[in-house]
Amino acid sequence: MAGGPSILAPFGAERYLQSVFRIELAGDSASAAPYGTSGETVHRLGGLEHSNSYVRFYLALVGAVGWELVPSIPPEFMLLPTWSFMSIYEMSSWTRGIVIPMAILCTLRPDWRLPERACVDEFVCGPHAKGRGI
Repeated sequence: MAGGPSILAPFGAERYLQSVFRIELAGDSASAAPYGTSGETVHRLGGLEHSNSYVRFYLALVGAVGWELVPSIPPEFMLLPTWSFMSIYEMSSWTRGIVIPMAILCTLRPDWRLPERACVDEFVCGPHAKGRGI
């Protein structure tokens, strides 16, 4: 297992973050064997700050990180005309199905909380490492 999820392709910190978060959410310790080096791997890959925006978005939805780590998507962009530099009608249907709900939720910023054991604070490398709800 080599300290993380066993996948055939190379990947970034987000795969480790997702796996470790799921392990901790299930009630197991991600620092215990066989997961012991996952935290080190996440830090080596740049930590939470180098994960993709989807991971940070979903972690913010459950209160594991603060919304300041999530790129803002203003829902008003849906009102732009089709001839503008960015139009939702130029996006694929799959992308619209993801981006529009994300834009709405980024604006509403719901505050759903999970158990304290399910946190990702130890994976933040930069100045945001302040504790729960960074």
